[in-house]
Amino acid sequence: ITSPDPFNSFFGWEEEWFGDFDDFGTIGEFVDVDANSDWSSGPGNEEQVSLYDVEPGIYYVTAYTYLKANDFTIVASMSFEPLNIEPEDAIELNPGIPYGPISGYDGLSQFFKINVNDGTERLEIDLNDGFGEASLFVKLADSPSPSDFTHRSNSPGAGDKIGFNDPTPGTWYILVSTEMVFGDVTITASFTDRYVWEYDGTPIQLFNGEEVSGIKAPAGESLNFFVELSQVGEYLMIQTFGGVGDLRMNIDGNVMIFSFDDFFEIFEEDEFMKEGERQALGSDFESEKVMEESSGENTEQIIYLDLPSNGQFDITLTALEAISDVTIVANWAYTDMIDPIGEPATPNEPVVEETCRDMAEIAMKENDKNGDGVLNAAELKAIFVNQQTPNFAQTDLNADGEIEYSELLQITCSCSNELELTFNQLSTFDREVSIERLTSQIYENEYNFFDIDSNSNLQISRSEIDILVLLCETTFDAFDGDGDGVPDVSDAFPNDPDETKDTDGDGVGDNADLAPSVANDIIYSAGAILAIGLLAMLVLVLRNSRTKEQDVVWESEKQYNLAEQMLNMQENPATAPMQDVEMRDLNTQDLGKQYENKDNFADSENLFEQLISQTNSPPEQLLGMIDTNGVESIEYPVASGIFWQRQSPDQGWLRK
Repeated sequence: ITSPDPFNSFFGWEEEWFGDFDDFGTIGEFVDVDANSDWSSGPGNEEQVSLYDVEPGIYYVTAYTYLKANDFTIVASMSFEPLNIEPEDAIELNPGIPYGPISGYDGLSQFFKINVNDGTERLEIDLNDGFGEASLFVKLADSPSPSDFTHRSNSPGAGDKIGFNDPTPGTWYILVSTEMVFGDVTITASFTDRYVWEYDGTPIQLFNGEEVSGIKAPAGESLNFFVELSQVGEYLMIQTFGGVGDLRMNIDGNVMIFSFDDFFEIFEEDEFMKEGERQALGSDFESEKVMEESSGENTEQIIYLDLPSNGQFDITLTALEAISDVTIVANWAYTDMIDPIGEPATPNEPVVEETCRDMAEIAMKENDKNGDGVLNAAELKAIFVNQQTPNFAQTDLNADGEIEYSELLQITCSCSNELELTFNQLSTFDREVSIERLTSQIYENEYNFFDIDSNSNLQISRSEIDILVLLCETTFDAFDGDGDGVPDVSDAFPNDPDETKDTDGDGVGDNADLAPSVANDIIYSAGAILAIGLLAMLVLVLRNSRTKEQDVVWESEKQYNLAEQMLNMQENPATAPMQDVEMRDLNTQDLGKQYENKDNFADSENLFEQLISQTNSPPEQLLGMIDTNGVESIEYPVASGIFWQRQSPDQGWLRK
């Protein structure tokens, strides 16, 4: 769109297809610099051009296509200068009700106002929809300006927003202005609940054009954000604005790189244009890792990357001073001209590759030039511990004029150096490190990271580590190898943390010794004598028990013999007197001769075996009770309730 003559106001390239509209054929040179003109460059047929602060007259619109376009429509519309260009004409906004659409251009100011009552927890002023670039300025009781305001926004695009807690009751004036143009924008002022910023250390994902507001952090704290690009972008821009304080941002990711020689080759006609279509630049690009720091002042910081690669970009926001009510926003645009790179490899988390012991060993090995196992003053000067050269007199703890390995180890493993060494390896760009990650490391000293977690987010920042470096106490003793609190020179067991003394000199520490003051050889000898005595007593007891068992067997045999004699008397009643005489004769005979009767012994032994083997029926030798019918009965076993009977003594027992 041009005024007054469309053919005197275009600029063009040295291309055959643009020659009809280019008087000079010079890239980027205007023929009529006084012309009021604008042109579009969007894809497809959805094009829009705008002229602002125009003068009365005729304006020409030219539609041009690369190939062919059918059935498209051109619509022209006009809007007039708004009525609120002066502070006294500020338009009052109703809470929560959008006003608009509004448009503006460089040099045009538009004023609004909102009345805030007592008890309002939060005030938010929001620009929505539309296109272009706009800025918001807010001030209490008076009209703001770009140089005089209480709050301001600096978000890219026309979607700016300002929000803050506990607004002072009264009339707040709002200025909407731009250094470019904007249009089709609505403005809304609303009262909302108090916004409380909460951050638990988990990185926050930023989405394209969506602001994260109300950010608050004490001095020294770092906040982590990230963005995910699904394909290669034309640009990636990260901005912070609003609030109070001072901050810096760092970004870590990949961008696309290519050769300029290859770049100009793609514009050759046979490569760049094919059947009237633009061709992609292809996949001849590579990605390169970049780490950038923001530029700006106070809370207004910006990071801008050209051709960001697809993948993740990590962003760290560090509060140099305490910040509050800060907003962060990420904006990017994709390009179809460059193919995405392959899936980026998952970055490995930093690990501790060198401990304070490693530092001491390497320093001793590299600087002991004469190989005598100690360092002199000149050799010590070449060593740096925590970016400083150790003081020789302070390092030479035994004052012998030489630095032994233990003395060097005591310096490298001081609590302050160990903390610095560990944190620097776990943190990139001084980012926060989780307490879980820190406590999982192996330390020579003792630390409590929870005590310095001032904001209770389970993350330790650089400033918190600096505090711990100043307050920590070195508990490590390089001259106590096992760490039991007793120096090696006084420790009978320098490699055993559970033992320090051997009072009886038997090679066993007092804690594990049965009797620390008595040698173990004496204890073992006394134990052996005691064991022999106990064994002898056990033998005597066993012998005595065996004698008693033999007596019991003897008595049993006598009883069985008596039962047999009684049975013989019952079977042969006629011979009873003779047996009686024999019994009397037995009483007069020698006891030794009585037991020379081997048959009686054999009968007694058979009776005993029968009692053992026949547990289900009574032995035949046992006598029972004879009833009136001449049947003999017996209860066996005794008190069992089981009764047996037989008709005569020469029969076996039958269960009743």
